[in-house]
Amino acid sequence: MTTEHSTEPRKESLAEQLGDWLRERPVGQRWAILVAVTLVALLLDVGTYQQQLSMAALYIVPVTIACWTLSTRQALLFTVAVAIVAGLRYPMFSPDPDFWIGFNNNVGRLISFGVNAAVVMGLKRSHDRVAYLATHDPLTGVYNRKAFEDELRLRLSSTIGPRRPLLIAYIDLDGFKGVNDQHGHAAGDLVLTAFAASANSFTSEAQIAGRLGGDEFAIAIAVADHGEAIRTAQDLHTELTAALSSTGYLVGCSVGALFVDVSDGRSAEQLIIAGDNLMYAAKNAGKGKVQLSMGPHASRYSSNRDFGTAIRRSASPAPSLETALKSSSAPEGGYGHAEYLRPSHAAAHRGSPTGSFG
Repeated sequence: MTTEHSTEPRKESLAEQLGDWLRERPVGQRWAILVAVTLVALLLDVGTYQQQLSMAALYIVPVTIACWTLSTRQALLFTVAVAIVAGLRYPMFSPDPDFWIGFNNNVGRLISFGVNAAVVMGLKRSHDRVAYLATHDPLTGVYNRKAFEDELRLRLSSTIGPRRPLLIAYIDLDGFKGVNDQHGHAAGDLVLTAFAASANSFTSEAQIAGRLGGDEFAIAIAVADHGEAIRTAQDLHTELTAALSSTGYLVGCSVGALFVDVSDGRSAEQLIIAGDNLMYAAKNAGKGKVQLSMGPHASRYSSNRDFGTAIRRSASPAPSLETALKSSSAPEGGYGHAEYLRPSHAAAHRGSPTGSFG
């Protein structure tokens, strides 16, 4: 059970917040910051030369920023360039510079900068790995349950821009336990990774996929209207079924999907529970099916015919779409449902097993 404490994000330190802020800057801004900080260090270093006060340690600041925000190659080149710039101080201002003194100073400075760069880049890799594992399933690479719920909350709010209708699909693999029992966990992992790779093909910046536990997944996809929700649910089931079939094991999937428009007031947890209920309805109908709730506005249509006509008028569904829409009592009261009975000819041509929708 998700507790109130577990849903609260970990509070980052000031250094972490500053590091994240720097890495989120556009490339031009990052380079401008680096150049500015390097110039400040250079001016302080040069300005204090006559007082015999070395400020060379200040160059560690731009080197650290570069190693935290740039690629490995760029950071190393920047570190070498800063070491060269810092090394110009002695020959430029010494009245009688000695070659070997300057050489030794430069080598020592380059070594110290290099050690600092190695430490910072190592910390950066560890930080990124920990951050990734905190939000992603290590086997499949999709979001874990908590991260999926957090991302879904963002998309249900207006914090990342105007809200868009969503198709939320709760997916369970049919026959997965048999694969594990008969062929071992390595085969089960192969099935899960193949499924997740196909699920990720449906996702983008505005769309998310997550593993909720075991062989259960969820996907939230931005759609325009009911018509696109129907097509997307069908295409999603077709592609996921084909991906599972390509593993060579007898595994399919049952999908509970619901259309969520901008006026839907349910929370992320409530929507996931509703999708879970729809998924079990699909399983109880014979597995390998999609049980689709069209949302609160679908209940205005009193018959299959009227509902189908309204959907056909929205967003011009693809002519090849073959669906049977039927009335059913929905959880949360009065939501219209559609159950796909067979895939379209186009989907079948792509290799989806015959009757994958029931």
